Amino acid sequence: QELLPMWSLMDYFNERDALRVMSARRPQIYPRELIYIEEPEAHLFPSAQSFLMEFLIGSLVSSRNGRSLIITTHSPYIMSKLNVFLKAGQLSRRKKRNQDINEIVPRECWLTDKQLSAVAIENGRLRNLIDEDDLIDGRYLDQVSEEISRDFSRLLKIEANL
Repeated sequence: QELLPMWSLMDYFNERDALRVMSARRPQIYPRELIYIEEPEAHLFPSAQSFLMEFLIGSLVSSRNGRSLIITTHSPYIMSKLNVFLKAGQLSRRKKRNQDINEIVPRECWLTDKQLSAVAIENGRLRNLIDEDDLIDGRYLDQVSEEISRDFSRLLKIEANL
């Protein structure tokens, strides 16, 4: 239910693009489009977030029409899924085992570092989250998990001393 509006939006764009191609008798110039989705993870389990990203990125990349997507998120699952797409894109450049890569990540979801930017706003400034490996910085993704794990470990120590 939560995914229906996004599916409908992407379906609309894809259908409109197909109609433009079929009806074009002469070349037409269409303005670049920007799709903005705020916190798509809202009310979604991690598995649905993963599926949603595959759908959104797959729809966007396969359309090849200059459309851009901005996603604001606090979800480490969404950011991790984007890393999977980036890694698949990196491996595909080697031209070996692309079929194996495609079995894990659909070809239309493979991303390059030129297709993705990831930033955080910290103290009113933008911080680039792309690391030296052209992936979203894993330390940034894991930071809160590590803090939560430390707190839980400290509680376990208290429990052991009761």
